[in-house]
Amino acid sequence: MFVTHFDAISFDIDQTLIDFKAALDEALQAASDWLFDYSGHRVSINEFQHQRDLVAKSFAGKAVSMLAIRHASFSQIVTARGLSVGTADLLLDVFTRVRFCSVKFMPGARAMLEKLPSGLKVAALTNGNSNPNKLGFGRYFDIIISAENFPYEKPDPRIFAVLLSKLELTARERVIHVGDCLTNDVSGANQAGLKSVWYNPSQKLASPTIKPNFEITHLAELISLLKTAKIPSA
Repeated sequence: MFVTHFDAISFDIDQTLIDFKAALDEALQAASDWLFDYSGHRVSINEFQHQRDLVAKSFAGKAVSMLAIRHASFSQIVTARGLSVGTADLLLDVFTRVRFCSVKFMPGARAMLEKLPSGLKVAALTNGNSNPNKLGFGRYFDIIISAENFPYEKPDPRIFAVLLSKLELTARERVIHVGDCLTNDVSGANQAGLKSVWYNPSQKLASPTIKPNFEITHLAELISLLKTAKIPSA
């Protein structure tokens, strides 16, 4: 075990620690197959997701759960095909059973979590509903914050203020946030005064306007970063 200069580390979940896209596609395909077997209507993954995104926009700025948004989109899809709203209940059950039945970690994620020093507070901060407790890896975290429980989300500085409050920390520069999204994670952390780590496994081109404090292409690099990174004196 090692000592780090940081007091806490916060992680985005989807596409940072777990492969959310793979889990979502699998769940939507299961929903599509079930609906076809049940009613003869075939709805593509793209149509499911497009309708969900339209519904999500209508709830912008409100504290609404991801599953409530998904159910509303399913309701619109099935009623447009002459099916009962009850069909949406069944469809959501199929979707959630597949969506939350297992977790596929991003490369090196579990090994990295196992190596974090015991004195470092560990948080999960997500805009989605991939809850580590439900997916079986909640033991790695001291706190878990989902923005679906608030009327704002990353990159809004208020959600990072919630993070600091839950961590019971005031030294923002001693908290490091890791995520794959330049806007939500890097820019959000920067604006909130935290140190930012851009997880960039596909080595995308950097933004000329959003500058992470650190950049990694593999999660294993985070351990070395925590060991060696110094926090500038105020």
